[in-house]
Amino acid sequence: MTRLHDARMQLFNGKGNLYITKENTFATYTFEDLRAGEYCIVGSYPNGSYIPGKNDNKFNNGKFCTSIPPNEDNADFGMVLAQTYTIQGSVFYDVNNDGVLNTANLLNGATIEPQTDIGTNIQTLENVTGSYSFAVPQGTYCIVGRYPDGTYISGDHIGDNVFTNGKFCTQVPPNNLSAHFGMKKAPTYVLEGIVWDDTLDNAGVFDSNKPIEGAAMEIQFANGTKTGTVYSSQTGVYSFVNLLQGRYCVVATKSNYLPGFAIRDNVYDNTGRFCTDIPPSNSKAYCSMIKDEKYTLQGMTFNDKNNGVMDPNDLVKGVNLELQDNVGGVITSQQHTRKLLIRQPQPWTILYCGHLPRCKIHTQSYKAG
Repeated sequence: MTRLHDARMQLFNGKGNLYITKENTFATYTFEDLRAGEYCIVGSYPNGSYIPGKNDNKFNNGKFCTSIPPNEDNADFGMVLAQTYTIQGSVFYDVNNDGVLNTANLLNGATIEPQTDIGTNIQTLENVTGSYSFAVPQGTYCIVGRYPDGTYISGDHIGDNVFTNGKFCTQVPPNNLSAHFGMKKAPTYVLEGIVWDDTLDNAGVFDSNKPIEGAAMEIQFANGTKTGTVYSSQTGVYSFVNLLQGRYCVVATKSNYLPGFAIRDNVYDNTGRFCTDIPPSNSKAYCSMIKDEKYTLQGMTFNDKNNGVMDPNDLVKGVNLELQDNVGGVITSQQHTRKLLIRQPQPWTILYCGHLPRCKIHTQSYKAG
């Protein structure tokens, strides 16, 4: 007798409910501290390479039922090596999209995985070199195929190609020696646009007469993984070609420039980032940028007793002043004694209030420069 490892033993109560499961048993198994009652044990080998045997085996087709008490010390489970069958086929590039296998067009690099009929993965073959083969026990199996980088996708289920959307299911026996997988090149798409200088207008209106050359346009997957960088041309054009289906983000940067505001033709947000789903292709991913120039905004806080006429001898201390961008984002908020002096590279909004009893709330917008 040869002791067998890695079997799965499951204990069910008299009502058929699963009570305990023991995985990867080490040649023996024990279910302890059981209450009196009816029990059934179901044994199996996870990958199906062994099946229930006969002779000293107390199990009938992998199942043994008994009453407790008394103890059962000889619930031996005999298994025999299962007969195996072959599933094999070729992976080919379906050049003409007609499903006809041409051995001159065998495809390398695919991943092929056989699964049980409930989707449990049995094995994974990576970097398949044109053909694959599996030896499996009797049963129903599904073969799942894919190309890891997505440059090839499942071809149409015609001709020699038995796969549908990258999956083929079959029963063995008998052997299946024609489980061929035809693949075709995945469609590719383009993401492109123009980078322009919006410093003067800062309105997000595209102006082809103000291109920015040399802006770094970094394309990323949605999870932030970088996949490449291009630079805008003399006419401000940038382009990413041969993109596969997916979600992409582009981050725009250039020395001495800041992102423009995300309005109108500018599809980039205020951090210089733009995300989109591909397909379809996108040729209008326009990006505005503004020069990183510094300007000064300063003024006095005074007691307004004369309808807006400042008296330099009657200045007000302790006024809270808040600097905002043009969409209401707070840039800085400080308490100034008599004079406001702020240097920023963007438009601002100053909120201020005169001294009581003549208190006025006033908003004034200023443009950089």
